[in-house]
Amino acid sequence: NEEKTVVWNGSTWTLEADQFKDNELQTLTIIATDCVGKTADKAFSIYKDVTGPSVSPTNPGTVFAVPTINGSVTDNNGVGVESILWSNNGTDYSLVSSYTGGRNDWSYKFTSEEFGNAEGERIYYFKAKDALGNEGSVQSVTFNYDANIPEVIIGGSYTENKQYYAKSGFTLEGKAWDTNLLSEVIITQNGSPVSDVNLTGAETGKSSENAATWSKTFTTGTGTGGLADGSYTFKISAKDSADRSSQEISRNIIVDTVAPVVTLTGLPGKQDTKNKGLGDWGLGIGD
Repeated sequence: NEEKTVVWNGSTWTLEADQFKDNELQTLTIIATDCVGKTADKAFSIYKDVTGPSVSPTNPGTVFAVPTINGSVTDNNGVGVESILWSNNGTDYSLVSSYTGGRNDWSYKFTSEEFGNAEGERIYYFKAKDALGNEGSVQSVTFNYDANIPEVIIGGSYTENKQYYAKSGFTLEGKAWDTNLLSEVIITQNGSPVSDVNLTGAETGKSSENAATWSKTFTTGTGTGGLADGSYTFKISAKDSADRSSQEISRNIIVDTVAPVVTLTGLPGKQDTKNKGLGDWGLGIGD
């Protein structure tokens, strides 16, 4: 048994907290002895709680509206959780007002004013406090807020939604942007995905004024990857980092690389030019 030093003040006694072990349950027996040697004792247990509760927020992933953050909180053998606090900068904290203590689970839905409308990466900090004022370590969650779908437009020679013709190779090109983060521009050709679509400036393409650019060049003919003569429907869309897709743009292009063929029939020989009228000749045009 380990003896503790008690400060006696004539009628009261004090046992300083620094004589107790941190975060450990201890059983003590106080023994009082009078001047003739008679004793009285009193046993009790004490737990010196110097550690704050542990809070664990759950990451909500990418959100498209004002979110609710859920989590858990524990205080092990401590005095108990009194409150949970949150911050959007790691310095200024507010109460998670929906938590009233005594539970191991919690949730908090931000108000529109608290959450704001700035899209992109968000970081929120949480900590818990017990009834003695001990604060636990700060835990954070990082997620993206994505309120809008991306935008894509087509430029160059194909801005209008009409039938187009191509007699040789051509390039589809345009711009795309997303207030959060662009991921890719997707082109399909008669329903099949097209590979190697070039996208430049995806990281900074946040608006129409500062958009990313995209392009894809198609070749025609019988070479590798060339488009044979025929009708092709191209559909273009953009996708952002939250896997949300833009509205789709569609363009129809007819590839025609072969010139028309003109044939004449019934042409007279030299000896017949005087005797054969023009009405007996024939003209044929094929494409």
